[in-house]
Amino acid sequence: ASCARRAGSDPAMLQEYCAAVDRIHSDFDRREAIVALLAGAKLDAGGCAKVLEVIAPIKSDFDRGQALVAIAAKMPADQALIEKYRSVARTLSDFERGKAERALDRLAK
Repeated sequence: ASCARRAGSDPAMLQEYCAAVDRIHSDFDRREAIVALLAGAKLDAGGCAKVLEVIAPIKSDFDRGQALVAIAAKMPADQALIEKYRSVARTLSDFERGKAERALDRLAK
């Protein structure tokens, strides 16, 4: 957890953390590593985009949806980033996609 917190404030460490998370095969463990990172991270648009790349391969709708909800709480209102988020959410089941889309409501103007 302490490594996850530090990774959120250092771009080089974030890159390495995301590479490590990318090697995790379990959807649950991958989601947990992402949520741990996001719990203490202050990510810019580039950092959020990198985390979205790690979220995208999660096959479980539930785990991918939960990871998306977690990152939505941290994302800046960047239009390109929001579109990337939506492209990751697009293949979720209707229920999980609805939760992921509602998580973006905080960015609505």
